[in-house]
Amino acid sequence: MNENNGQTDKKEKKEKKVNTKESRLPSRTGLVFRAIAGGYVIYLAYAIVKDLSHVSQKEYIIFVVFAALFVIGGLTFIATSLKALKEGRYQNGIADVHKEEVSGEQTEIPRKRIEFGETLEEDQKDQLDH
Repeated sequence: MNENNGQTDKKEKKEKKVNTKESRLPSRTGLVFRAIAGGYVIYLAYAIVKDLSHVSQKEYIIFVVFAALFVIGGLTFIATSLKALKEGRYQNGIADVHKEEVSGEQTEIPRKRIEFGETLEEDQKDQLDH
């Protein structure tokens, strides 16, 4: 009976150790590399179909189907990465919301992205200093 009680204590401790300050969003650089990888996958699709004159009819169909899948996958990589970049869904982007624990409670602190040509107000400068 003590073993079960000890196991529940361990589970509770693990739940309390969750680091809420880390963002699970990808980095901006990671999203750019994903978009580049999507372009490379599209290039591979082109490389598959550029010279299909020497293959049989069955092989031709297989190559075209896989090239189409490569194009769809590459376009998906590019589209999702660009959409995430545009919406700020990356670490320290506008859509990144960090959680900090304050006396056992979780509070959300939204991060504001500074646009080009925008100036900082005094309270924003104070936040950057801390």
